[in-house]
Amino acid sequence: MCDSTQVSQVLLNLIVNSAHAIKSQQRNSPGTITIKTWVTSESLFCSVTDDGPGIPEEVVNRVFEPFFTTRELGKGTGLGLSISYDIIVNKHKGSITALTLPEGGATFTFTIPLLGA
Repeated sequence: MCDSTQVSQVLLNLIVNSAHAIKSQQRNSPGTITIKTWVTSESLFCSVTDDGPGIPEEVVNRVFEPFFTTRELGKGTGLGLSISYDIIVNKHKGSITALTLPEGGATFTFTIPLLGA
């Protein structure tokens, strides 16, 4: 059981962040955002992966802090990921992680436990 409106907000935040990351590269080719979902007997999983610049290693552990942003001044509030964290971790008792990929890009994965698991 989950609040589908809130989980949709998390997914939207992750997709918008991926699109902004790709756009920040100002490249000639389009970027790629890949969304995957899967389920185990205990949890539902969703990952959003982009081929943008990735998250600098020195700040990847801060991305869920309120008002923290890697975007330039005036180009974001730094609240999307902290709100997403609150929805997944505090309201749904799940987890959310950020991972910078060695080949570039980032993956955000959230997990929501299944009822009764």
